[in-house]
Amino acid sequence: MTIGLGLISFIDMKNDFSRLDLNLLRVFDALMRHRGVTQAAQELRLTQSSASNALQRLRAQFGDRLLERQGNAMIPTRTAEELWPFVADALGSIASGIAATRDFDPATAALRFRIGMDDYALALIGPDFCTAVASLAPNIRMDILPVRHPAEAEELRIGALDFFLGAVWNGAAEFEYQPVLSESFVGLAAPSLLRDDAEMDLQSFLARPHILMSARGRVQGNVDAALAAIGTAREVRVCLPEFDAAARATLAGHGFFSCGRRLAQRFVDTYGLRPFELPLPVPGFEVQLRWHRRNSLAASHIWMRGVLLETSSRLFPPCGNAPDEKG
Repeated sequence: MTIGLGLISFIDMKNDFSRLDLNLLRVFDALMRHRGVTQAAQELRLTQSSASNALQRLRAQFGDRLLERQGNAMIPTRTAEELWPFVADALGSIASGIAATRDFDPATAALRFRIGMDDYALALIGPDFCTAVASLAPNIRMDILPVRHPAEAEELRIGALDFFLGAVWNGAAEFEYQPVLSESFVGLAAPSLLRDDAEMDLQSFLARPHILMSARGRVQGNVDAALAAIGTAREVRVCLPEFDAAARATLAGHGFFSCGRRLAQRFVDTYGLRPFELPLPVPGFEVQLRWHRRNSLAASHIWMRGVLLETSSRLFPPCGNAPDEKG
């Protein structure tokens, strides 16, 4: 903070800042405003002798008389006049900062948030969340970062992230979380590969090549784990690092694509893909909002969590459970 640095520089020039009792600065500010020990003591709810003692300690600290009595008033020295603006501004900034943590006003707040989202949450909720925050808090900066479990734990721990939104299936006591939605899988196909009213059986499902979305390049997802459980496998022909590219590859006829039901509906609406129920049970996953418990009571943090949860519940009904690669 520029004001704080200005105060520190001024005091450093005069004496050792590390030895200054910062409570004395409130006394100094009150003395400069009232130009009298009695009035300053009353404002700060101190005895007159305590206020006088504080002035003596300030004089010793700065090697300057600071305020000298003349008649019924106390006249500041040149050093006191030069110091006071720094002290008043610093105390005002501290008071404003404390007020901001208690009475957060999104319309005027100029803060920065770092929000980690995994691939699915970013594709599903990210754009609408940004729109919601921008409409309510135009001066807030949001850095939405691609983060995948389990990397979010360390990022939240060290303060590199304020929140994480995504699939999480284990946790630690230091984190708090809020379930956002539970997701199940559905298949997608190009219109050329599937009639509108066609039902998919396992033989037909395995007869075609498949597309997998995996940002890490892994060629096994939840569907593969479900197939392995019944002693079979599919052919993953194309592995792509993001969902929209996988949807466009599906439209081009490169194979079937399995993804979360809510995002699949967007691709049905956008690209005209045909949805189908998977011919075997595939475990779903839960999208959670997660944060470090040290931030739970911050007013700005509570507000931002509320906007994110409201956005997701407006777009999709909430619910609940969790695995790994989504497709």
